[in-house]
Amino acid sequence: MKVTIIVPARNEEEYIEKCIRSLIENASKEISLEILVVDGMSQDGTQDIVRGISAGKVAIKLIENQERTTPKALNIGIAESSGDVLFFIGAHAMIGQDYIALCLALLEAHPEAWCAGGSIRTLSDTNHGKGIAEAMSSPFGVGNAQFRLSGYHGYVDTLTFGAYPRWVFSKVGTFDETLIRNQDDDLNLRILKAGGKIVMNGNIVADYYSRSD
Repeated sequence: MKVTIIVPARNEEEYIEKCIRSLIENASKEISLEILVVDGMSQDGTQDIVRGISAGKVAIKLIENQERTTPKALNIGIAESSGDVLFFIGAHAMIGQDYIALCLALLEAHPEAWCAGGSIRTLSDTNHGKGIAEAMSSPFGVGNAQFRLSGYHGYVDTLTFGAYPRWVFSKVGTFDETLIRNQDDDLNLRILKAGGKIVMNGNIVADYYSRSD
């Protein structure tokens, strides 16, 4: 199966190589990977790092996003993608080598689902950031956002870093570029309104490094 992973980025030299290396590890005989890094005109070493990564048989493409916003980056990625299934992974994230396969298996096991994914384990390298990470991992900070809380299995109203079959975007459209934040929640709401389901398995986990302030 051909899978495209779209990574919006801007000034991510601290994390971008770790992110991409973790994505590359998900390639297999069954999964052909295409990684699109859509960069918002970074002013640090992000673009040079992406260009310098050796990925073997995995196709990595660096695309410039002159408008610099996340929803624009995601839509550029969709337009440039060739995969049958699309993932949107943050540049601050790292996934295990079976993450993509597990999400695809969950999607196959739930034909009623238009998106399938797992949970996020929020981490930080700084004391201030660790406080933010704790808040983003607690119902006190995120309410009932199950994908940020470990262990839940079942239907949810939204999640992040999930698997979307390409046909979903022909039914509900792409990301709303007027929404600088929460554009993924808006997309998932449109999926639910169109009759689709979003399913998660809490045992599928991605690590995400929170901002430090």
